[in-house]
Amino acid sequence: MLLQYGADPRLYAEDGLTPSQQSSFEHVRNVLDSWDIAVTDRLLQKLQVDQDKQCADDRQMTEVETQQLETQLLAAEKEYATVEKQVNY
Repeated sequence: MLLQYGADPRLYAEDGLTPSQQSSFEHVRNVLDSWDIAVTDRLLQKLQVDQDKQCADDRQMTEVETQQLETQLLAAEKEYATVEKQVNY
């Protein structure tokens, strides 16, 4: 399941072993050894595209929120100037 969601069987643990070398179960080693790395690469590319899209969406949302806050600030500054004029008269 982890492989199907992008886990990379090429990564090394701190002790320098691959997941296949680390596994104590032969059937797990067989799955890891026979796994098509191209599938992992495609999954990782898709993940990167999804992350890039999410970053772009987040930037766009931030820009919209910033514009809304700037509009509110301008309105508050105008109201303040109006009230200040009234107080000074």
